Amino acid sequence: SVFIWQAEYQQNTVLYATMTHFRACIYLTGEAQPKDAAERMSYKEIDKIGQATNNRFLIHHNVLGQMGIHFWSRDYVEVVKLSEKLPPSQMKRAMEYILFFYQGIAAICLARQTHDLKWRAMGEEAATWLSQLKSVSNWNFENK
Repeated sequence: SVFIWQAEYQQNTVLYATMTHFRACIYLTGEAQPKDAAERMSYKEIDKIGQATNNRFLIHHNVLGQMGIHFWSRDYVEVVKLSEKLPPSQMKRAMEYILFFYQGIAAICLARQTHDLKWRAMGEEAATWLSQLKSVSNWNFENK
């Protein structure tokens, strides 16, 4: 049953979300794969679990881990593609603001490289969302 499947994976949500960040850290160290890669799940496998259980927390962490890798390797087009993979939510959670941060910087970099107004508009939209967060959490922004 779907409920048993979801219960099984919900117990491991934090572990799976941690794996996405672990993969990003491994990438940043310059290693192609973790030494015990057989014990780690791929982004594709984690995405499959997130989609099957409709777990937005896991889906966001998985996408953010991938975005981090592409961001650091300056593959800004892929960053934007990944950011568009997540549907917008009526409730703006911290993970969505991180998504807007990556998307905005990537779009601004692409606008600078290509002079395409589409990228500039996307960057400005992300800046607007981040400004809204600043208006309700000024202390947080002053200390970053």
